[in-house]
Amino acid sequence: MKKIISILLLFVTACSMTHYEIKVNSIALSNEELVNYNNCILMPITDKDEDMIIHKRYILSLIKVLKNNNIKIVDKYNKANCVVFFDYGISKPQAINQTSFIPNYGVTGISSSTTSGNVHFQNVGYGNYIGNVSSHTEYTPQYGITGYTPINQTVLLYIRYLYMDARKIVKNKKEAGEQLWNTVITSVGSSGDLNEVMPYMLYVLSNNITDNTQGIQQISIDKNDENIKYYKQLLL
Repeated sequence: MKKIISILLLFVTACSMTHYEIKVNSIALSNEELVNYNNCILMPITDKDEDMIIHKRYILSLIKVLKNNNIKIVDKYNKANCVVFFDYGISKPQAINQTSFIPNYGVTGISSSTTSGNVHFQNVGYGNYIGNVSSHTEYTPQYGITGYTPINQTVLLYIRYLYMDARKIVKNKKEAGEQLWNTVITSVGSSGDLNEVMPYMLYVLSNNITDNTQGIQQISIDKNDENIKYYKQLLL
């Protein structure tokens, strides 16, 4: 039985790693209002080590995603009519207690039976016979779920996030003004590697930027989704 439970635990773990759950919340002005705001400066909200390779790759990836959505990133305020603030990161691990129920397998009934027997006659004379009958029945058991065993586990979960906020530029003050659009993407899971999840968040960003999701939407993405290959290439 321990072997069965171990196999089932591996199966449950494997299933949980086959896809990513991504949440997105996006709000934006109408397309008519956004049409004149497509030359933006890209600025981080929090301090980032700009010399880190991965930071540079994230920047290039965001620029590419914005460009694919008709938003051009410029390097000077006098060329820009909007500013896009961004942030990304991953939380510290949070320990969560979970209870999983593993099915127990055993005999639940009889699926079939087979009866065999012998008849024996003995001549006792004068044309008289005596006899006896012997029989034996074999039963084939039926197997199935007989109950469930609770398994308590402590798992470490991480919150991965990607945030973008676009604002008009107040030309005479060189500062951010009214909001144009805002997109917040989060993902909670057991992977503490932001690079592993970032392609999936970039994919969701690309498909929801400057859109109105009408609140938080949850998107399930298969780990081997063909659409993710492009975004993985962006980070190489």
